[in-house]
Amino acid sequence: MNKAIKFSLLLLVVSLTSCGYRLCNPCVAWPDSVKRVLVTTDTPSSPVYAYLKDNLSQQSLVLVSDETLADAVFVLLSEKRDRRLLAVGNGNEPAEYELIYHVRYRIDARRDQTEVAESEHQTPFSVGDSKEVESRRAQVFNPDAVLAVEREAESLYDEMAQYLANQITRSAVGQLTAP
Repeated sequence: MNKAIKFSLLLLVVSLTSCGYRLCNPCVAWPDSVKRVLVTTDTPSSPVYAYLKDNLSQQSLVLVSDETLADAVFVLLSEKRDRRLLAVGNGNEPAEYELIYHVRYRIDARRDQTEVAESEHQTPFSVGDSKEVESRRAQVFNPDAVLAVEREAESLYDEMAQYLANQITRSAVGQLTAP
């Protein structure tokens, strides 16, 4: 690479970082009232749980382990992975499957102190409505490479978990920003 191109790239990087631009996944604007979050689930080995925690920490939010310190609580209520036959090939063998990943969650937001004092319920959180997100992917089935197909399915499920965590993060911003 010649010196002019290297210098141009360096100038571009410096100008982007100096104006506050940063890469993140997903980039969203959190309300000022949300600085510390708690993520809970009954299945801590869940990939959606791991990706959601990563997303929130990339957004400069502090992950806490105690509800009393949290401004918002993300509760992953259930996850379900499923596979459905889409097409049948010669000899009545499966030719294509649809992979489905379904997550049900809710987001509890901390109420302000005057609202807590006036309420007959002394909980500091307003419990959010249960919401659902789902991702679907098609997968071609090759009976001659069953192990490769299973490995591909796991890779697709992992990609879907990351996508669903991003959807939950984006949805949370809208929910926590709304009055």
